[in-house]
Amino acid sequence: MLTIISAAIIVASVILIFKGLIFLHNREEKKASAALNAYYNEVATKHSLTVLNPTIMTNTILVLNDICDKLLVVKSVETGKYKWHIIDLYNVKNCTVIKDYKSFYSNDAKEKTTERFVDQSYLQFEFIDEEENVEINFYTHILNHTSDMPQSEQKARKWEEVISKMIKKKLKRIA
Repeated sequence: MLTIISAAIIVASVILIFKGLIFLHNREEKKASAALNAYYNEVATKHSLTVLNPTIMTNTILVLNDICDKLLVVKSVETGKYKWHIIDLYNVKNCTVIKDYKSFYSNDAKEKTTERFVDQSYLQFEFIDEEENVEINFYTHILNHTSDMPQSEQKARKWEEVISKMIKKKLKRIA
């Protein structure tokens, strides 16, 4: 009987510790997200960009300002430090979703096989004036869970479609 009670106390303690750690982790994520959001609002206001329907990812916020044809990208590089970039869509030649794959060797009991997995998925911008390409990560296997990949790819494809339509409209106006 004493053994069962001791085991129950140990299990309950472990569960409480994990719940506490999960609570602390979620609270820190909310703080980081709120700080990123505040910084993004500050940058958007400073550059007079209309803020509508931002796409929020793990450590990046994307906002399209279709009035000015600009894309604001705000990224958290480490705790309390951010980078931002405004992409002028008038200078964009092409926008493509790219998936990078990596391989690893699996040692099955019967044979060695090579397994492939998606390392990262990103939106790449090519510019008319041969400026260096800009890449916006939507999925990175180190930061995101594998189950997040379809949703992240769907977001990237949506952005690719929207921006490609804007590029085509721009080309039609020029022609």
